[in-house]
Amino acid sequence: MLSNRHDRRLHPRIKDALSINITMRDQATRQQSCFTGSTIDVNILGLFIRIDDAVLPDIDRGFIEIALPAPYCSSKARMKITWRDDGKYHYGIGFVDSPDNLLTNWQEFLKSPRLEILDRRDQSGKRRFKKISDTDHLPHHVRRENLRRVTDIWDAELDDPRILSSTQKKDLLPRLKKMADGRDASRALCEWVSAKTGAVLNHIPLFSEDPKNVQNNIEYFIGMAQVPIGIAGPLKIKGQYADGDFYVPMATTEPTLVYTYTAGMRLLSSAGGVNTMILKDEMHLSPVFRFDGITSAKKFVQWLSGNFDKIKEKAESVTRHGKLKRLEPHIFDRNVVVKFCYTTGDAAGFNMITIATNVACQFIRAIIKPETFYLQSNFSSIKKITAHNLVAGYGKMAIADVIIPRTSIQRFYGISPESLVAYSQFVYLSSAHAGMVGVNGHSANALAALFIACGQDVASVVESHTCITNFELTKSGDLYVSVKLPNLIVGTVGGGTGIGTQKECLEILHCYGHGKAKKFAEISAATVLAGEVGIYSALVAEKFSDAHKKYRRRTNSESTAPSQSRDKVEPQEVY
Repeated sequence: MLSNRHDRRLHPRIKDALSINITMRDQATRQQSCFTGSTIDVNILGLFIRIDDAVLPDIDRGFIEIALPAPYCSSKARMKITWRDDGKYHYGIGFVDSPDNLLTNWQEFLKSPRLEILDRRDQSGKRRFKKISDTDHLPHHVRRENLRRVTDIWDAELDDPRILSSTQKKDLLPRLKKMADGRDASRALCEWVSAKTGAVLNHIPLFSEDPKNVQNNIEYFIGMAQVPIGIAGPLKIKGQYADGDFYVPMATTEPTLVYTYTAGMRLLSSAGGVNTMILKDEMHLSPVFRFDGITSAKKFVQWLSGNFDKIKEKAESVTRHGKLKRLEPHIFDRNVVVKFCYTTGDAAGFNMITIATNVACQFIRAIIKPETFYLQSNFSSIKKITAHNLVAGYGKMAIADVIIPRTSIQRFYGISPESLVAYSQFVYLSSAHAGMVGVNGHSANALAALFIACGQDVASVVESHTCITNFELTKSGDLYVSVKLPNLIVGTVGGGTGIGTQKECLEILHCYGHGKAKKFAEISAATVLAGEVGIYSALVAEKFSDAHKKYRRRTNSESTAPSQSRDKVEPQEVY
């Protein structure tokens, strides 16, 4: 590689700077330019040469001749060149097979007896240099230590899939150690992606957030995904933690979704509001221990019961907010799965309990010495749906209900409570035949839109949307509706909650910061309830398909006719 930009990513580095004469000749015009380069870096793919106070010539392709000083090679190496980027800062080079070339591959160069390279793995923390002598007689591990992934790769079988793959180094993402520390780094990586893929990236690099604020949330940062955010409401809630009227931000690209929830919220608010409650609040992680038989497994369970306080102390030593409430051992033949059940404060808490459980399990292993141990057994079913979590709970178990007067249902949707109850019975029957875990209309819509807007882990929608929706007729002929979400994973601190737009969306709900997670959970449950009433009512009233057709047509017509004024399209209710 030849460059007029300093790049410290390549290693190892030769101890002393070398003076190298470089001749570049345009293949088409035969125009020739000469430069003096210095500071060689050695890489398994070639050389890196820095040229000071020089501008590389505008040559699209041609040849480069590098005269290496003794003892490396006293003759010229002739190589082809091509540009590696649009800015024409880097040449890619490859050897030309010709009789007058004595230096025809890097293996000869790297085995030069007087070559000195930097060994950066010195345990003392100091940089030191090791001379490379004749390496053929040395063991493989010694050559690897001395050459740091250079000559040992050449000496090994080149077709060994454990060492080399079809992916070339130039195709790997750049090592930008401070990539998330500034806009320049993220912009550079974005440009690299654009040059590599040919995609025109006009929107991804445009964002208001300081990249420093997301360096703990993402790696190889290039920009922000801009998802439209709508506002639904008002939603009246009468809960343990959420009390009042709320306007709910929802991030989605699905037309009619925000309208659907707004219509449901208005109906629930007109009925006096939604009652909400948190029934349970705990996270759990389930490591597995294997023993030689069921007798040892039973003894281990008894040992856990007598040493809970010591295990609790170890787990809580690495977290300020996580509290270990209990252990639930489950014997599966000679394997014992242990559910570590925690409260996690106002954080979703998965990373918190993972670290805490690992510390506790290392304490257990040192004493019990099981045959095998794994930190995750999959029994807790993280980001998966299971019947166990549906019953036992995972995260916050939230419930919401409302009684809607018969006259309100008729006025809003033109249907009766009896028709809604009858339809819900068909839904239960079909869900049972399908083997569905949980029965609901579209709870995932509400939670996905809320999670994206409010900085939650979007993948947790998988278990969080597990929901049972219930429609009943009251003695007075009104409609009773409830939803129960036993696996709601939400937090108001940590994760993505502090990022610009996500923080603002939480502040709209007055749910940002400590002491707000249960409030946010109740708002989430009430929002799900509004969507369930909305979609069930639309299907019974036979307005579901018409609404999607109407608003999809409006969206498509607007996108194909940008010159028309959008002020002429007035918002209307979907149902």
